[in-house]
Amino acid sequence: MIEHPTGQMEAVISARRAGNDAVEVLGGGTLRTARKILSGEVFIPARVWGGRGAAG
Repeated sequence: MIEHPTGQMEAVISARRAGNDAVEVLGGGTLRTARKILSGEVFIPARVWGGRGAAG
């Protein structure tokens, strides 16, 4: 987990023991969602909205 002032995000690290108590890092990366966030708009999935018009 990587933490920063605005929250946290998942980190993925692949490693193995390399002998003499050493660890060899094979790879690493971060996980993130494909959701649209922080754009100043609200995104409502069609399955929730149901095609209804705006309330007036």
